[in-house]
Amino acid sequence: MVGIAITFIIPLITSYEKAVLTSDILRITLPFLLFICLAAILGAALNSFNHFLAPAIAPVLYNAVFILALIFIAPSCKDTSKIYVAAWAVFIGGFVELLLQFPPLIKRGLKFKPRLEPRNDAVKEIYALLLPTILGLSLFQINELMDYLVAEICIVGDGAVSALGYANRVMQLPLSLIGVAIATASFPALTTYITRQDRIGFASVLSKSLKTCLFISIPASLGIMVLSEPIIRLLFERGEFTPEATERASFALLFYASGIWCYCANQVLTRAFFAQKDTKTPVRISMYIVGLNFLLNITLVFWTPLKEAGIALATAVSGCVNFVWLMTILKNRLIGLDTKSITIMMLKSITASIIMALIAVATLIFLVKSLVDRTLLNNSILVIVPLTIAIAFYFLAAYLLKIEELRDVVGGFGKKKC
Repeated sequence: MVGIAITFIIPLITSYEKAVLTSDILRITLPFLLFICLAAILGAALNSFNHFLAPAIAPVLYNAVFILALIFIAPSCKDTSKIYVAAWAVFIGGFVELLLQFPPLIKRGLKFKPRLEPRNDAVKEIYALLLPTILGLSLFQINELMDYLVAEICIVGDGAVSALGYANRVMQLPLSLIGVAIATASFPALTTYITRQDRIGFASVLSKSLKTCLFISIPASLGIMVLSEPIIRLLFERGEFTPEATERASFALLFYASGIWCYCANQVLTRAFFAQKDTKTPVRISMYIVGLNFLLNITLVFWTPLKEAGIALATAVSGCVNFVWLMTILKNRLIGLDTKSITIMMLKSITASIIMALIAVATLIFLVKSLVDRTLLNNSILVIVPLTIAIAFYFLAAYLLKIEELRDVVGGFGKKKC
């Protein structure tokens, strides 16, 4: 219904040609909503079996399909055909994300026999929690749509929406790999402790999950910030995607990336509320955050020279406010939530990340001087080499700073069952 409504709104705010193009893209991409909704339901079923691999990998495959289509197919297309390539990549990526859930479910003997049981107690409980949850999740989408509308209406010239879209697409990858993955993996344990009425155990799991999430997402934020331009150039700069477009998208990504850590952490914190069957508190907070984000959008677009990058900065700041708000409420609710150790770990991780970022910048400067031609190989080197060296130095700094989560993360690769 939202997609249909948008087709009537778009002609009011843009030209006829853009309205036609947008309507075509919507017709291609709207089934994606069905695919990801079904994938989420099947993924939740897999989580109940303590299987996390397929639901965690699925969004990664979706992003991979999208990025590969832009790298290998879009360059051979002309003009607006490239936009259609991106739209079909969204469609196919969503379908792949859905298909990936079926094999592990079938392996576990789950038979697909749809039936209606509206009076089932579990179904009634889901209905009671569903509306606030849907509202909370839709607020995030509304927030993103609002960003694009502000960019389209308030920023003079073309390219603002595209710059935000490309930068946002890159940001979604670490959110899926880190935030969603850790939040999903921790949710069954959080729910189990709440069912047992063991709030100390609940707080302990939440603290550990949050520290693990921050340990990975803080360096991810700084890493993407310092490598934003090489990343955008490698992924998108070809054909009509000019160096100027790279500069705009990478500048937006710089500010988006500054908020990756808090958006990842918010995934974990929100699951903590959901495990307590409190879906209303995150929704109420999200409503205020949407308002804050809109005010920041307008302020940064009109009163600073940042243009679309100001919208990205507003998103990052709003996410940080959301993080502090959720943490404050949980701290007051949970006796065993060790906020002191979380804060200490964050400070250590920030220190290690700054060291990592400095090494990455130094490596990048050296490589830029050595690799003059911007070929695909050289662009790949400008991302992969600094990134690899930076990760190694982050782990080394974390080891020297005695960050406990390093052992859990490194040891978990070979020991955790999915």
